[in-house]
Amino acid sequence: MTSPRDERTLRRLWALREDVAVESDDHDLVLLAPWGEISLGARGLRVESQLRRLALGPVDLGNTDPDGMAELADVLAGVSGAVVHSLELPGRQRAGLSAVPIAAVAPFAPAPADPRAIVRLSRFAVIRPWAGRFVVNAPGARHELVCEGPALGAILARLATGRQVSDLSGRSDVESVSGAPCLDGATAQDVEDVIGWLIAIGVVVVARPDGCYDEDLDPGLSTWSAHELEFEARTRRPGGPVEERFRLREGSRAGPVTRAPYAGPVRALPRGPQAEGPLDTVLAPHYEAPAFTGAPLPAERLGALLHRAARLRAHRPPSVREDSPGVETTQRPYLSTAWLYELEIYLALDRADLPRGVYHYDPEGHALRAVAPAPAVTDVVRACLAQIGAQPSSPAAVVLVTCRRERSAWALGSLTHATGIAHAGALQQVLHLVGRDTGVATHPVPLGAAEGWQTLLDALWPGEVPVGVCVLDPVMDPIVNT
Repeated sequence: MTSPRDERTLRRLWALREDVAVESDDHDLVLLAPWGEISLGARGLRVESQLRRLALGPVDLGNTDPDGMAELADVLAGVSGAVVHSLELPGRQRAGLSAVPIAAVAPFAPAPADPRAIVRLSRFAVIRPWAGRFVVNAPGARHELVCEGPALGAILARLATGRQVSDLSGRSDVESVSGAPCLDGATAQDVEDVIGWLIAIGVVVVARPDGCYDEDLDPGLSTWSAHELEFEARTRRPGGPVEERFRLREGSRAGPVTRAPYAGPVRALPRGPQAEGPLDTVLAPHYEAPAFTGAPLPAERLGALLHRAARLRAHRPPSVREDSPGVETTQRPYLSTAWLYELEIYLALDRADLPRGVYHYDPEGHALRAVAPAPAVTDVVRACLAQIGAQPSSPAAVVLVTCRRERSAWALGSLTHATGIAHAGALQQVLHLVGRDTGVATHPVPLGAAEGWQTLLDALWPGEVPVGVCVLDPVMDPIVNT
């Protein structure tokens, strides 16, 4: 006989994602989802009305038309990336937890957790608050967990370390376990169902018989930190509807094409020789990391490098796209998505025939402007050397590239940072090629070198974040004008 402690009191609900719309005509029923249009073919009015009801919020399918249940279930299985699965917890009038799909194909088939299983929160899980709820992501998962209120806090807090499921559910038929379920008003079966959902979403992992977890032993995961894996996952897919998106709204606009000038002293830069060497001459030599010469970097070479690789060549006509009306764009020597050019260039000059210090490059005026607050040049150089190892000498200058998010986030959303990194790579490649022709050796440095710029980055964050670092040094035998 089943005791009240073992009965289910949870209610399962279904809904469409908040950003999914239902459209139809005489021949086709279509879902408009973040991944594109999903054609469902010719469906009857019953299925269409059920889908439109799901688009309004969570629904218990047991309360829908029973004659259409089989067809609706078949439709929902084929559009898994658009379907949100929820559980209504005891004593609540709305969904307590939801599995929100963040991939185009996101099948979801939860099963109750084994009371004897050992489980814990994934070491890659990330928890963050949002609009009175909290969201849990696990990189690689096809769903994200959205929790209403603190009801699940007790479970997640206990899963910071491995726990037997029965310790949480309070199931009395498991040896040496006693107590009440850790979820107020829930039965043991309820808690096991909830943990089963957390496992199916991917935020909770189950131990093997030897007590180890697959994610700890997987060689493919051994090279990833939790933060890096989260970044990789969140910058290659748009994310769920709870993502804090910044969109171009009425009254808002893209930031200016260049940042406001710093108030420090202005150092005009020479433009250098205008003749450019043949491309093959620049590309043919074998690339090697530069050996720092200890010589000062001539202002003429630095000016020629930045003028040919990073200057603002021209202003383009304002955009006429409906989603970006009147946004001004520019032309520069390196590639940038939609000509938005969100990158900013900072230089720490250690050895140059310009005053030692930290500057921002003005691409339109082709000038360096002193930056305040500025990190110590010594700290910047030291951070670079820590990344590339001991050297007989140090670089003449260090370049920091940042992504000014106001310039492009309105268009790129959660892809802004990843796109900024890609653009920084394009800029560094152009700097390298032009440097060979202007007598400046360039070499990219791991982004950890940005630690030396912390004084500046603290002032810029979160509007500008680092996406690239490279070092500059004069070439003793340049290719200039060959």
